[in-house]
Amino acid sequence: MLDGWEARYVGSEPRLSEVAELYRELGFEVRVEPYIPPADCGECKTCLESAGDGMKVVYVKVSE
Repeated sequence: MLDGWEARYVGSEPRLSEVAELYRELGFEVRVEPYIPPADCGECKTCLESAGDGMKVVYVKVSE
C-alpha cells in the first residue's frame, strides 16, 4: 500500500463496514481496498471462498 497507510483489518461484511466506521469515528482517514492474497498464501483459499468477492482490507492513514 502507499506510504503512510497501515492495514488494520482484513474481512468481509457485515464487520467490514463496522470496523471502517469505527476507525472514522476515532478520527482516522480510512481506505477500503480489495484483498489480494500474498503469493505464498498456499492452496487452501477457504477463507476467500467463504467471503466471495467481499474480502477487503481496511487501511488507516498513520502519521509519520
